[in-house]
Amino acid sequence: PLALTALSLGGVISAFGHLPIAPVAWAIGVAAALVLARGAVTVRGASWSAGRGLLHVPGSWLPLALIVSLFALKYGVGVSLSLAPSLASDSTFAGLCSLGYGTFSGLFLARALSLRSVATRPATVQAA
Repeated sequence: PLALTALSLGGVISAFGHLPIAPVAWAIGVAAALVLARGAVTVRGASWSAGRGLLHVPGSWLPLALIVSLFALKYGVGVSLSLAPSLASDSTFAGLCSLGYGTFSGLFLARALSLRSVATRPATVQAA
């Protein structure tokens, strides 16, 4: 998630860096996803095995849906900029794209933080 976040911000800067709205919209997307959607991307059923040092994450469609959606957004933006290069100077287009990229970055970060909290949660005593 940290690498994805860095690449996301780098992509925003390289495509729309000349517009001040782009990094601001990206940051708003990250912050909004971290605050508002943290519960939506929480990994239910994840468990930490301290003895083995393993984090068990049950299968889910959510990461796949997020990855495919991010790819679709990235593809759509790339095609749009190829067909109409003037969109790179359009503040609304840049702001919306940057907001989308930031939102996905925030969702992946929120999911990682959720998993980290499972791994750092104090062990509970289970009754035999």
